[in-house]
Amino acid sequence: MPVPLIALFAASLHEASVAGRDPASYARAVSLLARAVGGSAVNLVVDGDALLVNGIPVPAEAPGVPQVIAALTRLRIGGVSIPANVEAARWRDLVELFVAAPALYSDLSAFLTALTAIAPQASVLPSATARPFDTGRPATLVMPSEEWGGGGAADARHDGHRALRSFAPARPDPRTRSRRTGRE
Repeated sequence: MPVPLIALFAASLHEASVAGRDPASYARAVSLLARAVGGSAVNLVVDGDALLVNGIPVPAEAPGVPQVIAALTRLRIGGVSIPANVEAARWRDLVELFVAAPALYSDLSAFLTALTAIAPQASVLPSATARPFDTGRPATLVMPSEEWGGGGAADARHDGHRALRSFAPARPDPRTRSRRTGRE
């Protein structure tokens, strides 16, 4: 049971972090993960190059182990405990939290607050490092959506100027205009 669980968790983390992710593929990965968990508690602990899943050692060469260890290491977490009976829909939130946390939360206590908001009674085992979260990649910039008056992420990629113009004020700031013309 531990190997499929870790492989599905790694696949869900991968699907959540892919820039142009396929929503159906992502939903399928998280659904399979939630089904594999089956309402049980999940305890993951990094043990050197191996991973302990509910106390059972899973070797480093097992599918998904390097990816899960890397995700926990980026968060400076030596382990995480997810309580039993977490709803399937909340597993999606947990996966997204693990992917986004290094860019969103500056310390472990802020991450733990977000984690317990999703899964009460969840806990973490901090690792020995005291560095800020290490993203391993640049932070993702969220493009304006239609609710914010932009053209949406897809349109903004093709026309970045139009997306930026949607945030521009209707009239130029008179202080800025006077500095450009030299008038006071």
